[in-house]
Amino acid sequence: MQIREKMCKRIISIDVRKSSFEAALKMREYDIGFLPVVEENKVIGVLTDRDLVIRGMANHMDSNLKNVMSKKLITIEFDKDLTDALRIMKEKKIKRLLINDEKKIVGILSLSDILDSVKEEEIIKTISSIYEITRNEDIRDSEVDEFYL
Repeated sequence: MQIREKMCKRIISIDVRKSSFEAALKMREYDIGFLPVVEENKVIGVLTDRDLVIRGMANHMDSNLKNVMSKKLITIEFDKDLTDALRIMKEKKIKRLLINDEKKIVGILSLSDILDSVKEEEIIKTISSIYEITRNEDIRDSEVDEFYL
């Protein structure tokens, strides 16, 4: 099955001059966790809900989207197969892809968009690679003597 059959064609984006707070409001309004960031009608990055937390809030509420967004655009042609998209998601450890037709972004494909269209084993492999668990050995278990309500 081709990507064009499953991709979301309605692209909700945000202008780079907007703040992280405005991006969070937009994500809440549309119930999404991914926004292409545009400058003069050109996509210059993408912003995820995780970017807002890890780069925005953790950097003292940095509100400049250029400092918070992911700058590397990962795209795939709209006429490729869904298995090609899964391969890229697995390699890059991402859950969403920008879909292009030559130099124009024409859609967004998320892992959830293809759940019912690809072999279960491929989905499981992709999810496993995205959420690969790494442990920080410096973290110690804390001791708690009592719990209070």
